[in-house]
Formats: sequence, C-alpha cells, structure tokens
Amino acid sequence: MLAVCHHAAVQDTSQQKVAALQAQLLKDKLDAVKLLRSWRDLQRMRRNVAAVGDEIASGDCTLLHGIDAEPFAHPWEDAENDELKS
Repeated sequence: MLAVCHHAAVQDTSQQKVAALQAQLLKDKLDAVKLLRSWRDLQRMRRNVAAVGDEIASGDCTLLHGIDAEPFAHPWEDAENDELKS
C-alpha cells in the first residue's frame, strides 16, 4: 500500500484518485475477515469509486489517455459464426 501511495504522491490528481481506490481495495482485502464493513469504510469506498468513475466518464483520467476504447470486449459475431460453421 505504501508503494501505491508513494507513486501517487508524485503524479497528477487523476492518478491519485485511482491510487486512493487501489489503496482502499488493498486495505479491504486485508480486512476481509470482517463480516461487516464499517459505515465509514463503505462511504470511503463509494467516494473513491465515484471519483474514479467521474474521471473516466469525463475523459480526464490520465491513465487512459492514448488508449482507444474498443466497441465490445468480445467479438460476438465471430463466435456465433464459428458455432454455426461447426
């Protein structure tokens, strides 16, 4: 977690938001033995997810600059054509 936070400290705010979310996810993995998450942790997670989501939706996430979006994650048409040929 320290490495994630240190790396984010020298980056822009967009990458700091992603790092805050990653740090929270790492913390949650370590605390996974807890059955109920505290309200404060849940609110922090929601804020971090919302901040990263807003950055991505607005196109301001510097981690995604230069990466072209793909229309679909899976080429469904190719899979269907392969099944029909079999």
